[in-house]
Amino acid sequence: MNRDLLPVTAFVDPSGGNRSSVESLARRVLDLLLEASTSVARPSLLGNPSYDPGELFPLSGLSDEQVVERLAGLIESSAKPAHPGWVGHMNSIPTTASILGDLVAAGLDNNLLGVELSPARSSLEWRLGQRLAVEFGLGESGMGVLVGGGSIANLHALVVARDVQVARAAEPGEPCIFASELAHLSIRKASHIAGLGESGVVVIPTDADGRMCSASLVEAITASRDAGETPIAVVATAGTTSIGSIDPLNALADIAVREDLWLHVDAAYAGAAYFSQRYRRVLSGIERADSITFNPHKWFFVARNCAWSLFRRRQVLEEHFRMALPYLGSVVGGTPNISEYSPHGTQHADVLKLWLSLLHLGRDGLSSLVDEGIRFARILARSLEADPRFELAVNVPLNTVCFRPPHPEADRWVTTTGQKLLDEHGFFLSVQEFRGHKWLRFIPMNPFLEEDLVEKLLQILQREVQSLES
Repeated sequence: MNRDLLPVTAFVDPSGGNRSSVESLARRVLDLLLEASTSVARPSLLGNPSYDPGELFPLSGLSDEQVVERLAGLIESSAKPAHPGWVGHMNSIPTTASILGDLVAAGLDNNLLGVELSPARSSLEWRLGQRLAVEFGLGESGMGVLVGGGSIANLHALVVARDVQVARAAEPGEPCIFASELAHLSIRKASHIAGLGESGVVVIPTDADGRMCSASLVEAITASRDAGETPIAVVATAGTTSIGSIDPLNALADIAVREDLWLHVDAAYAGAAYFSQRYRRVLSGIERADSITFNPHKWFFVARNCAWSLFRRRQVLEEHFRMALPYLGSVVGGTPNISEYSPHGTQHADVLKLWLSLLHLGRDGLSSLVDEGIRFARILARSLEADPRFELAVNVPLNTVCFRPPHPEADRWVTTTGQKLLDEHGFFLSVQEFRGHKWLRFIPMNPFLEEDLVEKLLQILQREVQSLES
């Protein structure tokens, strides 16, 4: 094949003919990445949204030097979530192992569409999916599929729930799903894509701590059936995005069993706490779910994307979701084509970065990271609770702390203080809307966050709140 119009480093020569040139290019890119990752004290943690990438699709390819220069500009303009002061969202720096895993996955470029295209990694994902189902208490007949994010995992679970429950209904009416008012937006999206429409989600109010009200759920189920609808699923949230609240999983599981409904637990974020011996009790009842969404790219520190759809019964997917690929063998060496169970066809090998992270950190290492995040959150929460100039949105179950002053001008203070923390002090706390008010949100996840930095943040907040007393 004629490669005269291509740069020498356009591809890695399988015979090794351009190895030194590719190594030089890769080293320059790696140096850029390491420089960006090890010197993150930059003017803006949020980066530059008006960054101009220049020419997007040149007629002739650029030189290696020009490509690296363009990449350096983009890196410089990117957000800086590796900074220990980035404590406003449910993300942190990825493990070194997951970065390298992503590199290897891209370099080998095996296609997880089918086993014959990706034998080792298909087997790895199949085995790890089964192991995670067991870890969450779903049993030996459970299985897991890696998908493109928590939103896709929720969609996957609810489509299966719809087909299972509608098939069982004696006189099926319009299907409906029950979720709390704080459930993730992806639940409404899933309902829309699955043909139920956004109105297919019946919104259940929450209590003072942002947890779904069980009594209201029972009333809503009865009302839906009286209206001729077919209730199909209860969606419990383990770690709401806005305030980190956890629905009463055991109580909702009792209702789902009594009402013969599918129980899906969206544990995209807080699912990681189930691997902490100290805090897994907070998620008691998750093992009773029919399906679980779990995102290791959040509190398991794996590079994005890495999200699981976990199911209690593989047989349910066999009967209500699986579609055989006519152009690939169905099972090779005991491992099926995972794409037959997945909403995806071609799929990046995200399992590699998770597997390497699990090997590198181990259960104890990951548990300690979860425990430390909760410890730091409670350090700040206890100090704020003890100061009458602040109030918490809810009791803090894990590591999300939402707070504001109990003052008529609190919304303005939250907005201005959040910006001042970012501009002047190197802290990024997000601003959340909750029950008609604005709150600052603190989520400690960075492994390099130290207690003195949390103490510094507290002192700044205490100084800033004085502006409301004058």
